[in-house]
Amino acid sequence: MEITGNTILITGGASGIGLALAESFYIEKNTVIIVGRNDQKLAEAKIKYPGLNTIQADITNEQDRQHLLNETREHFPQLNMLVNNAGAAFLNDLRTDPDFYQKTYQEIETNFLAPVRLTQLFLETLQKHPSAAVINITTIGVFLPLTVMPGYSASKAALSSFTRSLRFQLENTPVKVFEVLPPPVDTALVSMFHMHKISPEKLAEKVMHGLKKDRYEMSIGIAKVLRWMGRLAPHTAEAMSHKQSLKTTRRS
Repeated sequence: MEITGNTILITGGASGIGLALAESFYIEKNTVIIVGRNDQKLAEAKIKYPGLNTIQADITNEQDRQHLLNETREHFPQLNMLVNNAGAAFLNDLRTDPDFYQKTYQEIETNFLAPVRLTQLFLETLQKHPSAAVINITTIGVFLPLTVMPGYSASKAALSSFTRSLRFQLENTPVKVFEVLPPPVDTALVSMFHMHKISPEKLAEKVMHGLKKDRYEMSIGIAKVLRWMGRLAPHTAEAMSHKQSLKTTRRS
């Protein structure tokens, strides 16, 4: 995949992994559009990187998704890459949290249903170009569920399965389908965990390298190890993962 000369839409692009990817793509001379719900964060990202384009939208809202589609069709008709990065996550326990269902619903809506719908909406635009891509950001929880974040792990596992199916469905089109499976990354979303984390910038560097090499499934860092552990000894690996999650979680 060429990593220059593209027009790229990144959800959750105002902070964390999304902003690091936006910076990396911008440096490589791409047109980059970042999407987020928070106007202030979008404005701060614009100040930091004046060349970025910003669109305020809630990707879980159908009216906002249609607005996003219309804005890009009008102002960025050359759009050829969609990065589904926005995410929601909660520390959650079915036994003790009366809002467990509502939080899980929000995770599934943000992490799975919204990327599916956005991919469907933008597919026509992407297929107009000789080289295009959908890039879905999932998690190491695809291999071993993060037991203290069951809704998050389940929603990302669903996105991972969808990504693999989509890759086959689009194999005879110009659209390549990538999945990024990060290790813990130093962002607000995983701030509740005390463990080694890589920086968003380091992850973005790995993603750019993977895109160049057409690595459609990018297991990064410890994700490679967990992938094999989950396949070779799933019960043992899940038990170890559960103990480690409890140990490293910051509880208020």
